[in-house]
Amino acid sequence: MAKDAEAARTCQKGKVKVQFLGAAREVTGSLTYFEAETKYGMVRFLVDCGLSQKNGNNYEGKLQMYNSKLPVAAENIDFIILTHAHIDHSGLVPFLGKKGFTGKVYATKGTAELCSILWPDSAHIQEEDCSQYNRKLLRRSPQGSRRQVEPLYTDDDAVRSLSLLKGIRYNKLVDLENGIRFRFKNAGHIFGSAVIEIWIQDSEGRELKVVVSGDIGNQVRARLDAADFLIMESTYGSRVHEIIDIDQRNLLLAKTILETCKNGGRVIIPSFTVERLQTLIYAINEGIRKLPEDEAEMLKSAGIVIDSPMGVAVTKIFQDAFWKKPKRFKYLLGKNLDYYVQNCTSPFELKNLKVTSSQEESQALNDSKDCMAIISANGMCSAGRIRHHLKHNLWRPECTVVFVGFQAEGTLGRRILNGEKMVKIFGEEIAVNAKIVNIPEFSSHADCKGLIRFVKKFKTPPKCLFLIHGELEAMEPFKKDVEKLGIHVAVPHLKEVYELSDTDGNSLGTDSGVHPFTRDVSVRVNEAIVSLSKLRACLSEASENRNLLDEISNLPQQEREMISDLKTELFGSASKLKKSFYQIIKSCRKNGKSKRS
Repeated sequence: MAKDAEAARTCQKGKVKVQFLGAAREVTGSLTYFEAETKYGMVRFLVDCGLSQKNGNNYEGKLQMYNSKLPVAAENIDFIILTHAHIDHSGLVPFLGKKGFTGKVYATKGTAELCSILWPDSAHIQEEDCSQYNRKLLRRSPQGSRRQVEPLYTDDDAVRSLSLLKGIRYNKLVDLENGIRFRFKNAGHIFGSAVIEIWIQDSEGRELKVVVSGDIGNQVRARLDAADFLIMESTYGSRVHEIIDIDQRNLLLAKTILETCKNGGRVIIPSFTVERLQTLIYAINEGIRKLPEDEAEMLKSAGIVIDSPMGVAVTKIFQDAFWKKPKRFKYLLGKNLDYYVQNCTSPFELKNLKVTSSQEESQALNDSKDCMAIISANGMCSAGRIRHHLKHNLWRPECTVVFVGFQAEGTLGRRILNGEKMVKIFGEEIAVNAKIVNIPEFSSHADCKGLIRFVKKFKTPPKCLFLIHGELEAMEPFKKDVEKLGIHVAVPHLKEVYELSDTDGNSLGTDSGVHPFTRDVSVRVNEAIVSLSKLRACLSEASENRNLLDEISNLPQQEREMISDLKTELFGSASKLKKSFYQIIKSCRKNGKSKRS
C-alpha cells in the first residue's frame, strides 16, 4: 500500500515518465529511470545502472552521490534492463542490491556472462582502493580512523547480485505481464551489447514504444521499424573516425610497440577489459601476420603483458565464443574473419602473451628493465593497476602511452590526453615526459556518421530523440544533424524528468519537479559550487606546495591582483546565484509549490 501511495504522488494516472539519472551531458554512469502506471498498477524500472568513472577512488563523494541519486528506494524498483556489461552501464547493480533491490536484472546471455566476471572484479578494486586509502589516512593522522571510507559494495554484494541476472537471447520478445514488453537487438558495440525496444501500455490501454540505443557500435546489425521515442548515445557525435581501414589501425599499434621497444622503453596501454583488450590482442596478431618478416619477428619477441586477472577471464569467454560461432565476431574482425576460420586460429590468442595474476606479479613488472607492452585496466585510468604503471613510466621519455578509447572529462586519462605536463597519481606529482599516442579508432563507439546511419534505420522516425552519453561539445553539432531529418531533439539535464505522451503524440514536455527557471538557476548554482570546490582544492594544494606559493608571491603585482580578483569574482557569483535561487524558491512557495520543490 505504501508503494502505491508513493506512486500516486509521483505519476499521474495513465502517464509515463522518464528521468535521466546518469550520462546526462557526460560520458559515464548511464542510468535511466522509468515510471509508468499500467492497468496492472505502478511499474518502476531502470534501463542501465552504471557506475560513474569520474572522481577516481573518491568513495566518500561517490557514496553521497549515489545515495541521493534514485527518486525512490531501491526496494521499490521492480526490475532493471541492461544494454551491455561495461561497468559504466552495469556496475551500480550490486550497490542497489546492497540497498535492498531484489528484482530481476534482464540482459542478453553474453552480457550476463560478462557481468559474472565484471561485478566481483569491480568490488575487489573498490575494496583494494579503500583499504589503501584508509591506511594512508591512519599514517597521516591519529584521527584518520574516524574518517574511514567504505567501498560502494563488496565482493559478497556483487556475488549476491549475480543471482538476480536473467539471460535473454537476441530478438526474443519478452512479456513481463505488467504492461511492459521488451526485446534485445544486436548493437554491434561489444560482445552481448544490445539496443532495447520497450513497449509500455498505460492504464488506459494506450501503448507507446521507447527504444534505448545503449552504446552503438561501428557495425550495427539491428533492424528497427519504428519508435515513439529514442534515447540515444552521442559519444562521438562531433567526430569522424580518421582511420577507416581496420588493417591501417592495427598496423599503427604494432609499429608503435616496435618503435618504443627499439628505443629501450615500454608501452603502457590503458584498456577496458571487455572487447577493447581482446581487440588489442587481435590487432597485435594482425601486425605479426602483415608486417615485413624481420619486424614481425621483433614483435613476436616483444613481451605483451595482460596485467588484469579479469581481462584474462574475459578473454577466455571470447575464445570459447569464437570457436562456438565465429560469425558473431564479423563486426569486430571484418574481412579478416575468413583467415582465422580457414586456419583454425583464434584472433584472441597470442603466443608471446604473458599474464599476471597476483598484485606481486604486477608490481614486479615495474621492477623489470625488459621492453614490453603492458595492457592494464581501466581504460580511463580512473582506477585499477594502470595507475601504478603510469606512475612508474609516465615520466620516462623513452616510453609511450597509447590511448585506445574515449577519455571522459575529469578522468586522469583525459588530463594526460589534453597535454597536462604534470599529473597527480597516488598523491604524487608525476611529470608527463612519455610519448602520448591516441588511436581512437579502436573505440567500439560509432562516429557521427555511424550515429546518423543508426537514426536512419527507423522506417518510421521517432517523434523525439533524447541525446545522452555525450559531452555538450559532441551533442550540439549532432543535435543539428538530427534536426535536419525533421526529428525533435532534447538534451536532458541530470535528474531532469520528461513526460511521454501516448502514440498519438499529443504532448511532450519536461517536468523536473521545479519551475524551469528555478531549475536553470539551480544548475548555475551547482556550476558555481563546482568551480569553487575546484578553486578550494587548488588553494589547498598550493598551501602544501611551498614552491608554488613562492612562485605566486614572486609574480608581478598586476598578475597577483588578477588571481585575487578571480577568487573574489567566483565567490561573489556563487553568492548572487544562491540569493536568486532562494528568492525563486520563496516565490514558488507563495504560489503553492511544495517546500521540496
